[in-house]
Amino acid sequence: KRADAGYRFVAGCLTVAGRVVTTAAELELHGITNVTTVTACGECTKDGDCFAPLTTAVIDCKCQCAAGGHGDVCVPAPVPAGPPPSSSPPLPPPPPPTPPLPPVGECISDIVYPEVAQAVGSGQSWLCYRNVTFSGGGMRLTVLLGAMTGDVANVMFDGCTWRDGAVLLLLGSAYAFVGSLNIVVTGNTFRDALLSPEGVFPPHTNITISWNRFTVTRLIPRSGLGLDSPSCVAMNGLAISNDSAVVFSGNVFESVGASSSALYVVRSALSVSWHSVFAVVGNVFHMAGSDGTLINLEGSSQSFSLKVLNDSAVVIRGNVVSRPVKYFLLVILALRVESRSAVVFQGNEMQGISVAFFLSYPSCIDYNSWLQLSDNLCRESPSDAFALLSPTVNLRDSTVSVSGNRFMSSTVTPTVLRIPKGSRDITNGAIVAGCNTVNGEEEVNYVIPSVYNATILTCSDPCALATSCFPAYTTTVSRDGCACTCAEVGHGDACLPVAVPEPPSTDGVDLCVRDVSVDVEVNAGLGTSVACYVGVTFAADVVVDVGSMSGSVRNVTLANCTFVGGASLYVVGWLSDPPADERVDVLVSGLESRSGGGALVANRFPPGSRVAVVDSVLIAEKRVAYRGDYDLGDLSACLVVHSVNLTGSVLTIARTHVAAVFRDAVGVLVVGGVALSSRGALYLDGLLVQTALGLCVSVEGGVSASGGSVVAFVDSDFLLCKHAVSVRGAVSVSGSAVALVRSDFLSTEDYAVAFYSTVSLAGGSMLLAKDNVHDGGSREMLYAAGAVTAAGSTLSFVRNRALLPRMVSVSLSLAAGAHLRVACNDAGGRVLSTAEEYAAAGFGDAGSIDVVGCDACDRDTHCYAPGTASASMRNGVCVCACGSGGYGEVCVPVGAPALPPAVGTASSVFFREGVTVQSVFVVPAGASEMTLRHVVLDGVSPVLYVPWMARDGVRIVVQNVSLLNGAVLYVMGGGALRGAGAAGSDESGPVELSVCDVEALNGALVLTGTYPAGSVLTVTDTLLVAARPTPLVYLPGSQSSPYAPVLVLSGLRLVRSVLVVSGVALVTVMTGGRTVVVDDAVLELVGGGVALDAAVLGGEYAFYASARVVASGGAVLRVSGSQVYAAHGLVFGSGVEANASAVVVNDNAGALTDGALLELRRSASFVSGSWLSVRGNSISGRLLSVPSYPRSADLVRSTLTLHGNAGSGPVVMDGTVALVGAGRKFVVGCLTLNGQALRPMDYRSAGIIGEFRPVACGVCDADVSCFTAATRAMSGSCGCRCAEGGYGRDCLPMHLPHVDGCNRTHGMPLLSHTATRSLTPTGTPSLSTTHYSPTQYSSTESLQVTETVAPPPTRTPTASVSSTLWWSDVACPTLAVTTTAAGGKLTQNDIRGGGSAVPTWLMVALPPPFRWARDPRLGTHLSFVPVSTAQPSGFGGPWGAMLSNATWERNATNPSTVLELAVPVHRGYFIAVDETIVIRCDAAAVFGGCKGVLLGSFTIRLNTLPAAASALSAITRRCC
Repeated sequence: KRADAGYRFVAGCLTVAGRVVTTAAELELHGITNVTTVTACGECTKDGDCFAPLTTAVIDCKCQCAAGGHGDVCVPAPVPAGPPPSSSPPLPPPPPPTPPLPPVGECISDIVYPEVAQAVGSGQSWLCYRNVTFSGGGMRLTVLLGAMTGDVANVMFDGCTWRDGAVLLLLGSAYAFVGSLNIVVTGNTFRDALLSPEGVFPPHTNITISWNRFTVTRLIPRSGLGLDSPSCVAMNGLAISNDSAVVFSGNVFESVGASSSALYVVRSALSVSWHSVFAVVGNVFHMAGSDGTLINLEGSSQSFSLKVLNDSAVVIRGNVVSRPVKYFLLVILALRVESRSAVVFQGNEMQGISVAFFLSYPSCIDYNSWLQLSDNLCRESPSDAFALLSPTVNLRDSTVSVSGNRFMSSTVTPTVLRIPKGSRDITNGAIVAGCNTVNGEEEVNYVIPSVYNATILTCSDPCALATSCFPAYTTTVSRDGCACTCAEVGHGDACLPVAVPEPPSTDGVDLCVRDVSVDVEVNAGLGTSVACYVGVTFAADVVVDVGSMSGSVRNVTLANCTFVGGASLYVVGWLSDPPADERVDVLVSGLESRSGGGALVANRFPPGSRVAVVDSVLIAEKRVAYRGDYDLGDLSACLVVHSVNLTGSVLTIARTHVAAVFRDAVGVLVVGGVALSSRGALYLDGLLVQTALGLCVSVEGGVSASGGSVVAFVDSDFLLCKHAVSVRGAVSVSGSAVALVRSDFLSTEDYAVAFYSTVSLAGGSMLLAKDNVHDGGSREMLYAAGAVTAAGSTLSFVRNRALLPRMVSVSLSLAAGAHLRVACNDAGGRVLSTAEEYAAAGFGDAGSIDVVGCDACDRDTHCYAPGTASASMRNGVCVCACGSGGYGEVCVPVGAPALPPAVGTASSVFFREGVTVQSVFVVPAGASEMTLRHVVLDGVSPVLYVPWMARDGVRIVVQNVSLLNGAVLYVMGGGALRGAGAAGSDESGPVELSVCDVEALNGALVLTGTYPAGSVLTVTDTLLVAARPTPLVYLPGSQSSPYAPVLVLSGLRLVRSVLVVSGVALVTVMTGGRTVVVDDAVLELVGGGVALDAAVLGGEYAFYASARVVASGGAVLRVSGSQVYAAHGLVFGSGVEANASAVVVNDNAGALTDGALLELRRSASFVSGSWLSVRGNSISGRLLSVPSYPRSADLVRSTLTLHGNAGSGPVVMDGTVALVGAGRKFVVGCLTLNGQALRPMDYRSAGIIGEFRPVACGVCDADVSCFTAATRAMSGSCGCRCAEGGYGRDCLPMHLPHVDGCNRTHGMPLLSHTATRSLTPTGTPSLSTTHYSPTQYSSTESLQVTETVAPPPTRTPTASVSSTLWWSDVACPTLAVTTTAAGGKLTQNDIRGGGSAVPTWLMVALPPPFRWARDPRLGTHLSFVPVSTAQPSGFGGPWGAMLSNATWERNATNPSTVLELAVPVHRGYFIAVDETIVIRCDAAAVFGGCKGVLLGSFTIRLNTLPAAASALSAITRRCC
């Protein structure tokens, strides 16, 4: 308010809502009041532009200051100028450009709009956006409707997407320069975005908001609007008048969290006047939480919430509310309806509600107006009242009508209308209520003060005009059909003052919540019959309590949803017997949970129900904490089935990947037992379950199946379990079936299937185990601790395969009519065919076993007999033909439910790059490519299980990966039984494994299992070091962990496939350590190959095979070009068997303190043209050790070559070689012992005992150099010329590809051993030819560098080493220093430039197994120290400073072992004598560190003429 008479308020040149305001009246309309002076744009005054008391005049809009005035506006005190421009912060980057507005009739289409705050529409008559995406919290598009122009202005948003905080603001203005305004928002999707119509709209405005989908999970803020709860549409001061309309029709409004609104009027009232209409018709509201408000009209304390004036209407008609809410319409402040206006709430359908129509403030309905609440349907009666007009309503010549509303309730009598207090302002007003029913009966309550003199009609009374028609514009109403006859200005069937569009149909509306993120707990489906979520990310628990849903059929769908942050899914049935007339269909598909949450299914489901979890991924690396209601105590699992009772209903878990990799983990936990009756079923179909040797499926409690029920495990794989299936309680089966069909039990630590209590079968039941595979080597496939009893029932075992000779361990009791039937089972590699063989395999008394042959098709053995009409053999398979009541392949009483088709949405590529991984990851099933690059595995042990990946071939790349703190990388092929079959067939595509540039400190790489034909596995450019044991938790039968191996081949079987380990350094630094280990039962090569080339091996045992090594069908085992520094070299502790194959140990060097380079223990057998070649090795120690008498190395038509070797010690070899039959050969020659060449007469004293053929050095002999079975002839240059099926320099029977660093290794040119091959011999790889591809290091100039290979520091491999020893306890090596100068030596001329434009490079190389650390500042650890006489024109001068400041770079070819720098050129460099410089390097520059420092040196030689040298020397002496 004004302070005194001298008050002045200057305003002008203001733009409000896009329009320049020019008068005081216009300013007042916008809240700018008490203005004393209005200035025009461009006009300058002392009062408006300057501090008037200190201003003398205004000239050219510049203030002229009086004394004491300062600055541009003459303020009374000087204002600091602020920092200079140079110190001001940089300007923010300009916003991205927005698209230009299109011509009239065209649209901005099919783009992603930049995230900007933008105002559009000024001066335009046409705006159109089609299929445009607006996203982000900074995206605010304001349409300045008041600034648009033209007779008709059109605005359209068609098919656009608004998401992630975007806001569309439709800003109205009463002063728009348009004749009429049409706004259409149709087919849009608002996902966590806000639509906000605001302000006063001009006459003849039509706003149509139709067929949009609004989804809100959180509050979307809008500046200037005080929203306090999540809302889909927020309106403020929305006012329409003069033949205008706002229509919401055909939209879907959905919220996921509680306390949400669909339409929210904030602060200022919603105003509808002068023949206008606000309509909400034919929409679907799908709001969660049961406490939401659909239409929330707030207003401010100085105004109404809703004003409907002068022949206008607000119509809410034909809407569907699919979930319970608190209020449908909430009018917080007063409602004002007057002058022939109407509010109609009609034909809406809603679920549970507290109050449908709530006026919470005294309201007025005046002057021939009408409030109608009619023909609504409440599927659950309101908990308070249908209409609550609180505390009172004033009526003047107006009517309130409440009629034809229907309520459904089984417990309470609903209150239709409640008015708490009577009004003192009733003038000729009326309340009419009639024919409101509950369950079809007129037993409802009304709470209406007597002052209103309400009229209550019955359904049999004649029609009353006020109940069906707007009285002001209705002439008559028919007494029978209640049809209204309108006056001239009446519209529609109710004669409203304005026309209202008919509500569109809501049938078939998609009620799924899609593609949003939710971080609040969700109670899905409460009070509704449908709960659906598609592509939603949940960060809090989701509870689906089907008992709290409504409807006779309750549908729940969760598709492709992701649970994060430990969130879990709960699907909960009834605690007691569910209603028999209701049914539940629950489908959870594509669920993904990898962050510590899980899924739980609990309680009872009514007959006919189907609950399915399919195509999902559940991974837990730590204990999953479920809610208190389902507290599992010490138990935890990814998927929990809790106290489930399936009476005539089916629970299916199918095509789902479950991995629980924490200690004592359980994959699928059935707790509280499971009860099935009256054709109930539990199907586990196509599961992939992996644990850390925990329980894959654990049933804690009993299993009861009766009345034609089914429990089935079908087509599932169980990996790394203690038990695949464990049942702790009693199993009782009556007239039902339990089936285990085509399941793989892989690497189980204990029994595959274990029953720890009794099992009883009765009344025509069947326990069927068919086509299962168990490759566990410690226990039987099936075990029962208690008695297994059968009466009138069948136990059937068909075509199962087990690794052990014993398949089952049970105590079986068969009563009358019971049978134990067996057919074509394989135990321990032998197909069982007699009752006696089955008895030996654990099946009990031979006299009680019914044996069926492999070629027989017996119905009672292969099928569930009660449901089978017949059985017949088709294509070698026994096929069951089902009769009535039989379903599926074995005709069980309940068929597996039809599942949705598997959708290939999972990416075929799994990729991790540039991250540190400290939690377990699982490669998705079906992946064809898997890559780990620039990754640190810190204390985790991921398992890459190849059979779960793509069937048509898999590529796995592990590059530049570090294994720290006990990390172990497992790459597992198929099982020993199922996988073996697949490997030799076309069932699976080949595997390409490339492990390159991997470093491990106390970590390991493990390769296991069987690989398909054509697979190529390579390990190259890798350093693996261990100083203490690393637990090998996923090798349950392994005894190798205490020996700290770094490379483990466990149960490896290669069929026409190869493993090449090349250019690696593998070291175990501990007492008794075994560096490379081959364990499990056998390493089997069937036409396959293993090569260990150009490696550095260190440890007490460089290579130790505790497993038998079996090579057949042209297989190759080769160790070549490697350096071995150990107590024992290559030790085969369980013997070697070679059939038409080759074992080659060639061209190796090193030092051994105890054993031999090659030690064959127990047995060694070479038959059918095999070759054992020990050739070209130079070892400090013994070369060969074979079994001693009475055992021997037996050669049957095979060759042993011991040629061209150098060793030391008392003997070259020990043991006995036995030659059996014709064609056997023992070829010996060209041997050196302790530096002395041995003659044939010396061989016996050197330990070579047996019948041998001597071959001297230099003699060209095929038995010395070639695998003779694949050699056609010797060339003139003494090379092997290969026949078909011979490869490489030695014509080996298997192609072993050359590995080129991290580049992709090509597989075998052809798979057939009879294919034609090139006769060009290939060289053996060595460290000097190993190539590295640049990874994280920048490339330097590529130069050919020969890397010097030096042995590691001398040490005693058998010395006692502390368990805490680290790599840094090893002494630092000597640096090898080389240059690219001519002759490899630097001269003074090189330093002075020498006329060459090519720089000279100085290089320092680490000997293997050392590598440079991954420190980007590696060069700071190197320095130069002169050791010769200081020369001021040499290193002591400017050139020395240039050299010290030069930059070291990693060599492009060998970045992990070689550093280089460009030698500086300085014309002033002169030396009188040779100058020697030492390069000193800190131990921190070496990966893992070392003890001491690293030193290397180089010399710069004086290369001037002798006379010049003498003169220079004399000058130097005089100067110095």
